[in-house]
Amino acid sequence: MLEGILFLVLFILVLLQTFQPFSLVFAIMLLIIQIGLIFWLWFRLQKKRKSNYIENNSFMPCNQRIIQILKIYRHDWLNHLQIILGYASLKKADQISPFIDKIIHQSKQLGLVSSFHHVNLATYLLMIPLDYPNLKVELEVADDFIHLEDKVDGEWMHYYIKSFLDIIHHSATGKSDVHQLFLSLAIHKEKAVVDIEIEGNVEQVYPDIQGLGEQLEVEGGFFSIDLFNVQELVMELQFHLVKRGV
Repeated sequence: MLEGILFLVLFILVLLQTFQPFSLVFAIMLLIIQIGLIFWLWFRLQKKRKSNYIENNSFMPCNQRIIQILKIYRHDWLNHLQIILGYASLKKADQISPFIDKIIHQSKQLGLVSSFHHVNLATYLLMIPLDYPNLKVELEVADDFIHLEDKVDGEWMHYYIKSFLDIIHHSATGKSDVHQLFLSLAIHKEKAVVDIEIEGNVEQVYPDIQGLGEQLEVEGGFFSIDLFNVQELVMELQFHLVKRGV
């Protein structure tokens, strides 16, 4: 719209110069204005072209990650079906119902995460199986967290969950050293509480975990380690809620 108006103004100025004689000083002023408009139009068009390029190409990595995560969840569902068929073929019908209940619970958890107000936090949690191949993560989102999730500083929580999981992931060296990790999100006493339980040796990165916890406390959060030994670590993070309208 703006480009069209500027082009029209430039066109009118050219017509005026063509059909109306002006003094030398006025003609030079018009020429300077025309040159300025031409450069301004060029700048606007270049900026718009660049913006369109970034917008069109920004979908590529995003789409690739979506395809990758869909492949992972598709693989999980095929595994679930194979396990159910295995129970059926072995005539272990009593184990089918509990297993299906577990699948339903996991699906509900993913549904809760996908409904988060904070899209970046939700996307990160859904991408965990893709981003952390050396961690087998079980996620639990409490109902009370969903009810107050929009009052949580999602970026703050996202940063620290990711930072802790990055450290833990680096402590697992490969397929022979996959850490089991339980991650839960809940609300307790007007604070968002994140519990992280790890089964695996994180002794090498323990100082980094402590340092990150101290950083969280400096920023007004809370960090505690409830249990630590060679094969297990249990810690808790707390984030104060943000008042509505603030």
